[in-house]
Amino acid sequence: MIEILYYQKLIIAVIIGTVLFALSTHRLFLLVKTIAIQSFLVSLLTIVLEGEEIAIYGLIIALSTLVIRSFFIPSFLIYATRKGNIKRELNPLIGYRASLFFGLAVIAIAYILSGYLDFDISKKLLFIGGTTTIIPALFLLMARKKAITQVSSYLMLENGISIVGLMIGKNMQYVVEFGILLDILICVMLMTIIINQISKLYTPEDYKKE
Repeated sequence: MIEILYYQKLIIAVIIGTVLFALSTHRLFLLVKTIAIQSFLVSLLTIVLEGEEIAIYGLIIALSTLVIRSFFIPSFLIYATRKGNIKRELNPLIGYRASLFFGLAVIAIAYILSGYLDFDISKKLLFIGGTTTIIPALFLLMARKKAITQVSSYLMLENGISIVGLMIGKNMQYVVEFGILLDILICVMLMTIIINQISKLYTPEDYKKE
């Protein structure tokens, strides 16, 4: 149990680190890579917490989300950035320093609130991890303009929902994971529609700056 708790702390700490990096980076390629790493860690967290008790269907779902969110969709987004010749989010609605400060504030508030919850330490960690992933994801959806960033933020939101699902309970987590898989498939279909519109968000001046 102590060993599992140690790995849980380590994974959640790195997940929070990816959230802060996502808030502070303007390079879309790095953003997509960061969200891919985050998705891998969330799937790994599911497997670690379930341990030897994980059912076959639970393992299949965890591995499925790992492949889809860590490899398939990021590969598609990286292709989109190269195809549209998009490198940076140049004019965000909210600046990167302010975004990073917001992320740090969310972490501090989540940590304080977790102290008032009548949960064991494992669930408190999941609460902190889930809160500090979901709220910054919603923030990015509102604070950024580019479609690539929007979809990446959506994937971060899905990761946060997965963490909260782990906190709620095993059965609920599986229901959430099934819903996430369906949402991601819809996300991919939507991305194929908006990919032709991505480059229109850039002006000729934007390309000169890049």
